[in-house]
Amino acid sequence: MKKIWIVLGIVALGGIITWATFTGAQNAALSARVNHLSAVLKSVPTVNLDEIEARLNEIEAPAGVDEARVMDILTRISGLESQLGYKVLSAKEASELVGQYVAVYGKATARVSGAHLFINFEESTFSAPFFDFGNKIDPAAINAADGIVVRGTVTLYQDAPQIIINNLDQLYLP
Repeated sequence: MKKIWIVLGIVALGGIITWATFTGAQNAALSARVNHLSAVLKSVPTVNLDEIEARLNEIEAPAGVDEARVMDILTRISGLESQLGYKVLSAKEASELVGQYVAVYGKATARVSGAHLFINFEESTFSAPFFDFGNKIDPAAINAADGIVVRGTVTLYQDAPQIIINNLDQLYLP
């Protein structure tokens, strides 16, 4: 049976025992801390990783879910997070964070209307308008991409979540 022990607590306990060679009141105070920490460590339950893995294997994906596509998306998001250095959310997750600065990842379509570029994330009402974009990016590149990342503060326009793009630094095509 695999067990996880709280190594930090054991290391801390060892350090306290080493320091417990002081005199008088210091020694008594440290001894009390050692006894308290020892009692805490004894009360920490162990975790059976085999049991957790077995329970996870029993969970089945809901009907109609393409597990391979989900894993592909999760892998891409994980890679993007390490590459970009911050957490990347789906459009659905970001929709609930109005007023917060976020990074949104997803498949999107872009269309031009006059001097403006409108990016709409698939399977959501989330959008990213780029007013006066001045042909700084080709909408066909966004449409062809497997996914894009847009960074900014989530606002609402007619009850639909959006991030207004003010410069190209907010838009990333992996």
